[in-house]
Amino acid sequence: MLKRKWYLIATVALAMLLASTLTACSTSKKEKEIIAPDFTLQTTNGETITLSKLRGQPVMLIFWSINCTSCKYQEPFLEEFYAKQTNKSLKLITVNAGDPPFAVEQHAASSNMTFPILLDTNRKVARDYGLPGVPVTVFVDSRGYITAYKIGPFQSREDIEKAVDSIWSLLTRTS
Repeated sequence: MLKRKWYLIATVALAMLLASTLTACSTSKKEKEIIAPDFTLQTTNGETITLSKLRGQPVMLIFWSINCTSCKYQEPFLEEFYAKQTNKSLKLITVNAGDPPFAVEQHAASSNMTFPILLDTNRKVARDYGLPGVPVTVFVDSRGYITAYKIGPFQSREDIEKAVDSIWSLLTRTS
């Protein structure tokens, strides 16, 4: 029992440390920009979304899974941000990495999720992005380039807003 508590405390501490990490990619023209790997996935409601077709608007991709405690922790903040988002030009999309579609649909319904949820059932997209685990947020600019990423959960709606605001000029650049 004590070992389990220690593991939980260590996990939470690590998650909090990682949560404060928002890494912006270099904007120097000398450095190579990384284009976001393209994908086409279905949402839980059957819609098909292709990342490259969203060019012209910034995209916030949030990778998660059902059994991830940190992912569950940030769900209400994502929902609040999605519902109250004042800047509708940012496309918020979540990508479930590896869970069966029926389980994702049940989880989304019981958690009152209204934001788009893409189904990466074989985790191919997660592998293409080289994710170390979940949750991970990838910010893609309007040109289709990865601008920044965040490892770990957001701590509040304000935390999400602060992250987006801090890189907004990078997300909306056109050249």
